[in-house]
Amino acid sequence: MTGWVVGFGCSVLADQVFFLSLAWAAVSLGVPGLVGLVLAAASVPRILVLLVSGAVADARSPKRIIIGTDSGRALVMAVAAAAVLMGDLNAWVLLGVAVAVGTLDGFFLPAVGALPVRIAPPELMGRVSALRTVTQRVGMLGGGPLAGWLIHLFGPSAAFAGSAVLFALSVGSLALVTLAPRPGPAPAVPDRASTSSPRPLLARAWAETAAGFQVVRGNRVLAGLLLLIGGMNLGFAGPFTAGIPLLAAAHGWGAGGAGLLVGAFGAGAAAGGLGLLAVRHVAHAGWVQLVAVASMGLTLAAVGVVSHLGVALAAALVLGLGSGVFGTVVYGLLLNLSPAADVGRVMALLSLTLEGTAALSFVATSAVTTSRSAGASFILGGLLILATTLAVATRPHLCQLRTERPKPIPETPVLRPEPAHSSR
Repeated sequence: MTGWVVGFGCSVLADQVFFLSLAWAAVSLGVPGLVGLVLAAASVPRILVLLVSGAVADARSPKRIIIGTDSGRALVMAVAAAAVLMGDLNAWVLLGVAVAVGTLDGFFLPAVGALPVRIAPPELMGRVSALRTVTQRVGMLGGGPLAGWLIHLFGPSAAFAGSAVLFALSVGSLALVTLAPRPGPAPAVPDRASTSSPRPLLARAWAETAAGFQVVRGNRVLAGLLLLIGGMNLGFAGPFTAGIPLLAAAHGWGAGGAGLLVGAFGAGAAAGGLGLLAVRHVAHAGWVQLVAVASMGLTLAAVGVVSHLGVALAAALVLGLGSGVFGTVVYGLLLNLSPAADVGRVMALLSLTLEGTAALSFVATSAVTTSRSAGASFILGGLLILATTLAVATRPHLCQLRTERPKPIPETPVLRPEPAHSSR
C-alpha cells in the first residue's frame, strides 16, 4: 500500500508541475492564443484515448500500464527540459509535448483508478478511497508552489526536469506494489497474431469498451452515481477553476485573495479525506454523499454572493470539506459496485464524465461571466449542483447505498489441556 500511495502522490505532483510549466513556457513564447491551444492539444487526445483505454486496463495489468505511462511521461519531460535548455523550444515542440502527455494520460487514468481493487479487499475500499483523496489533494496543493519555485529560480527547463524526476520516482514506487489475483475472469484480449491489420484490433478494442459502457447503462446504481458526479462537476469546475481569479479581481481581493481561496478549498478537501480515513465503514454512504454534494452547492453559491474575503474563505473551506467527503465516498462506492471485470471501463467512463463536464463548465462560466458577472457563475453553478442532488435524492436505490462492512478478524481458539482421566 505504501508503494501505491508514494507512486500515486508523485504522479499527481508531477502532473501539476508539468501543466504549470507547459502554460508558462507557452506564455514565454509570446504567441497569442498559444496557451489555450497547447492545453487543448493535451485534452483532446486524452478524451479520445479514454474511449478505449478502459478496456485495455481491464484486459492488461493496471500496474504495467501505470509504470509504462509514467515512464513515457518521464521521458517526454526530459526531452522537453533538454529542448528548453538548448534554446530549441518553439510552439511545435510544446504542442508535441502536450499531445504525447495527453495520450499517455488517457491510458494512465483508468489504470490508476482500477488499481485499488487489486491491492486491497472490498471491505477496505472506503479507507483506500480516503487515502487517495488525501494524496491527490496534497499533490495538487504542493504542485503549484513547487513549479513556481523551480521556474522562478531556475527557469522552465528545471520545472520540466523536476517533473521527469517525479514521474521516475512514481515508477520506482509503483514497481514495488504487489497485485492480488484478478477478481474475476479476464476479458478476451485481441491477439496480434489473429489480426493482419490495425483496423480489426481497434474494432475489437472499441467493441470491448462499448460492452463495458453497456454494463454501466444497464446498472442503474452506477449510472446514477455517474449522473451525480457529472452534475456536480458541471456546476463546480468552471466557476471555481476559471471564476476564482475573476471573482477576486471584481471584489479587489487580488492574486493573494485568489490563492487563499484555493488554499482554503484544498485544506477542507484534505480534512474531509483525513476524517474518513479513520472510518472503516460509512454506514449510510448514500445519504452522506448527497449531504456532501448539497453542502457543495450551497457554499459554492455563497462564495459568489459574499463580498468579504473572510466569509468567502470560510465558505471555500466548507466547500472543500464537502468535496473531500463526496469524492471519497463516491469513489469507494464505484469501486465496490463495479463488476470485477469492468472496473477499468467504469474508471474510463468516470474520467470521460469529469473531462467532458469540465469543458462544458468552462465554456458556460465564460459566457455567464461575460454577460452577467463572476459571482453569477458561482450562483448558477451552486443551483445546478442542488438541482442534481434533488434529482438523485428522489431515487431510493441511490439514497440507501452502503459500503461493505469490514470482515471481523477471526479469533484464534485457545487450546486448553484436556482433563486427565482416571484409568479406573
